[in-house]
Amino acid sequence: MVGPTKEAIERETAELFLSIYNANVESPFWIVSQPEPPAPDVHCENTSGTSLNLEVTLLQDREADKETGRKGDAAVFMGRSDERDWRKRFAELERVKRGEISVFETITTSGDILGNALTRIADKLTKQYSGTNIALLLRSTSGVDWDWEDYIETLRAALALFMQEQKIEQHHFDRGIWIVAKEEAGIQVYPVDEGRVHR
Repeated sequence: MVGPTKEAIERETAELFLSIYNANVESPFWIVSQPEPPAPDVHCENTSGTSLNLEVTLLQDREADKETGRKGDAAVFMGRSDERDWRKRFAELERVKRGEISVFETITTSGDILGNALTRIADKLTKQYSGTNIALLLRSTSGVDWDWEDYIETLRAALALFMQEQKIEQHHFDRGIWIVAKEEAGIQVYPVDEGRVHR
């Protein structure tokens, strides 16, 4: 069985995001096209002619690793591991602030969904995109209903420390960095960074 194409996933993610984002803007956006790189994945416009360009990347659950003994995300969700405990993550970030460890190594080598998110963001920060008014959408593809509200502050702090370590004053996602998730409660959009462009 063949799954959905990359373009179909990007379009669906954009539609999910816009269904929430448009409720908070004066003039709603709609999808116009899906251009080729180096342009972002989805080009949108509103009635005023303002552009919104969406770059989409997928977040996937971590599998268990028998070699390292690391638990998979499903085990964490079922309470069989504390590897994703936000208190543990926050304690690691305090060590980063003191210069004892690197945020990128600490978070990304954990292999959990937070590490995956920071790795995806870091990868996208190194790429160049044509145009402005760009938002990065991280689509949570997990079959597990993660409660992103519990982890978003940790991810924000990790991103800020990563940018500081890498001497990145401003990233090019001026319309923000967002987690897009389909959850039991419905479609949820979580701002990692709301961006610099006023809506």
